[in-house]
Amino acid sequence: MNVDDTARLHVAALVSGSVANERIFAYAAPFTWNEVLAALRNIFPDRKLDDDIEGAERSNLIVANERGEQLLRDVWGRSGWTSLEQTIRENVMLA
Repeated sequence: MNVDDTARLHVAALVSGSVANERIFAYAAPFTWNEVLAALRNIFPDRKLDDDIEGAERSNLIVANERGEQLLRDVWGRSGWTSLEQTIRENVMLA
């Protein structure tokens, strides 16, 4: 979950005339800790990070998040959800 995507969806729900009495999920996709580690390795290629976790599997959970992604496109002109790697990058990089 990206905090900026979540904030954008809150505003989109307020200003969009097409949103009424809906639950909009601000959830891009399931991920594993190995994907987090891979993103961190890309962000910090010179650092030694832990090895992947054996047996880590992506959840089969399906969340109806299409409406949220549609609002990001329609109201904000975005291409969709912010990627996991970009979300991690924004949270670990110092200003």
